[in-house]
Amino acid sequence: MTSFRCLAVLSLLCASVGGFPLFSGTAQAQSQAQDAITPEKQQSGITSSPQSNQSAAKTSNESKQELIARLKKFLTGTKWTGNFVIDGKDKLINEHYEILSAQKTEFGDKWNLIARIKYGGHDTTLPLPPIEIKFAGKTPVITVDRVFIPGLGTFDARVVIRQGKYAGTWKHGNKGGFLFGTIESMSDEEKETAKKAVQEILKD
Repeated sequence: MTSFRCLAVLSLLCASVGGFPLFSGTAQAQSQAQDAITPEKQQSGITSSPQSNQSAAKTSNESKQELIARLKKFLTGTKWTGNFVIDGKDKLINEHYEILSAQKTEFGDKWNLIARIKYGGHDTTLPLPPIEIKFAGKTPVITVDRVFIPGLGTFDARVVIRQGKYAGTWKHGNKGGFLFGTIESMSDEEKETAKKAVQEILKD
């Protein structure tokens, strides 16, 4: 029922289990702060030049590409273990996800993920529909807006990834709640098994 929430992943954004070095503050905000027109600048008639604006934009784009590269490395071959709770109920329910492969698409903030999802009596490995992963500053946020997953249903979620942990909200059909847990890297043996599983899926 609620399989997807993490992913949702998920589904999901350190470079090892120790911690993707994320911190608050966007590149855009930093650029704006650097180019802000102070009272002293106004009095002297000094403002930011087109060249400085172009340089800031280039730096921002390079920073985004670096974040994407680090996120791809982090997501691939990870195990997400935690709990979710349904609104109005106190019981914590175990959940477990494995992201076998993560690839940024050319379309906006969409990512292609191949994941193993385990909860209750369910255990399935499948390629997910393109999942949005946005950055709040330098912190990845899995953003799921009413995404339909064949065999599982329609999901909505926001999941924040930070220093080897994840937390967020989920909704599946008319039910929803919260989820949280830890993220760790697979062992070399598990990564090799995951790699073979991805090859089989892509071959089909």
